[in-house]
Amino acid sequence: MPEKTKTRMLLADAVIVLLSYGAFYREGFAADTLFQRMIPMSNIGGDLDQGRYAIYLLARVLTESGFLITEHYRFFFFLFLAAVTAGLYMIQLIFLPFFRERPDNGPALFAGFVSGSSLLLVNVLFTECFMFPEYYLNYSIAFSLAIGGALCVSRGKPLPGALLIAASCLFYQTAILPAAMLITAAFVMQAEFRLDRRLILRVFGWNAGILFAGFLDMLSTGWIARLGIIDPEDAGKPMSADPADTLRYLAEETGSLLKDALGLLPGLWLPCLAVLAAAGTLVYILLRKKDLQTMAVCGLLLLEELVLCYLFPFLAGRGGFFPRIVFLFCMIPAVLFLTAFLYVPHRPRRVLAVLCGGFLLLQVLFIQFIAADRTLSNRLDLTYAGAVQERIEAYEAETGISVTGVATINDPNAPNYYECVRFHRDQINERVLSVSPYVLLEYVNGPGIRLKHVDMDPAVQAEHFAGRDWDSFLPEEQLFFAGDTLYWVIF
Repeated sequence: MPEKTKTRMLLADAVIVLLSYGAFYREGFAADTLFQRMIPMSNIGGDLDQGRYAIYLLARVLTESGFLITEHYRFFFFLFLAAVTAGLYMIQLIFLPFFRERPDNGPALFAGFVSGSSLLLVNVLFTECFMFPEYYLNYSIAFSLAIGGALCVSRGKPLPGALLIAASCLFYQTAILPAAMLITAAFVMQAEFRLDRRLILRVFGWNAGILFAGFLDMLSTGWIARLGIIDPEDAGKPMSADPADTLRYLAEETGSLLKDALGLLPGLWLPCLAVLAAAGTLVYILLRKKDLQTMAVCGLLLLEELVLCYLFPFLAGRGGFFPRIVFLFCMIPAVLFLTAFLYVPHRPRRVLAVLCGGFLLLQVLFIQFIAADRTLSNRLDLTYAGAVQERIEAYEAETGISVTGVATINDPNAPNYYECVRFHRDQINERVLSVSPYVLLEYVNGPGIRLKHVDMDPAVQAEHFAGRDWDSFLPEEQLFFAGDTLYWVIF
């Protein structure tokens, strides 16, 4: 692959990222976003508790200077797009040397190389990062530093690489995992899939060092808690789960991951088919070449990538299989496709390029559906909150009493997602109405804090809401005013 293809790669990356995530240009929000709008230092303080010291200081300086992250959505949105584009380009620069000398370069190899290397950051799981505008700055800096560090290490510059990866921990710890995965893949390809003592030491040493940096960062929160800087109860905890229960949970979620990407793709086992297509092609070619060592080393590489992908969910325990973390699973089909392109002859490579490009196109298409569902979910949230606000204003006009407090409770079957929102998982397209109705109502009210969140009165709950379950918005039944307080049950 000639040197001039670098410009074409960068342009292709920019187009892919814009087509994929440009749909999030329309401003949206999650519950945490609205909470930070109301109390700007709320989530920022959480960064300190989690050991993200650099982003805490940066966000605090911006907030105290009046530049609120949540009020400049599009600035940070385009910053994140630029960071994702730069990340893709750096990933391709890591793998480019292994493809540059191929004697049969052509459009199929270029298309396959770009689409295969794009899968790590362009996939439906990664869209959860776009649900949190308040974290666009974190993600932009952290992923740029981590992937940039991996590029430095792959180019024989270990010191700057190590410093960049370590620095990424101070912005967002998950970013160290793609760095470890990319470094491992680069080392294995540099060794031409030949297992020797030097390769084992390099892979083990760098993975151990990177993970140690992450754990050291998390452990440091306990140290600053002892100094009284943060509450000991809020300090990050590296291990908080029952291993046996967590392994069962991970096995359950892996089935969903392979079937429909945790509910974000059609339930046709397309992720599984993509992995099998790339792996089957590679195994067939290597068997014909009788290259069993390459096959074995490739298998070990994929096992290592899988362990890194599942590391944080394992430590988090049941409920910790977040899309914004397990998007790393897409590194497995990416490595399989890229390795297959190294070994597959010229003509079959065209078919493989179509398969790889088709899988990437599938991701791009369903990212659009996810973005559309976010817009729909947010509009429904605002519609219901606006209707409640109208009732508050009508009550105040009729009685002359200003409502100053809001008590909320969910009915027994209040869903976390709207029924009409098809693609959702964890905080992807969450129903803010169910999670933080008070914060949503404050957002509809405009800047400032007008209402106080109060506890639900047991007597009011027993008289008006107990034993009842709604499947639609009925304000005359779900809203009850008493003095200066609104009691609100969420259907």
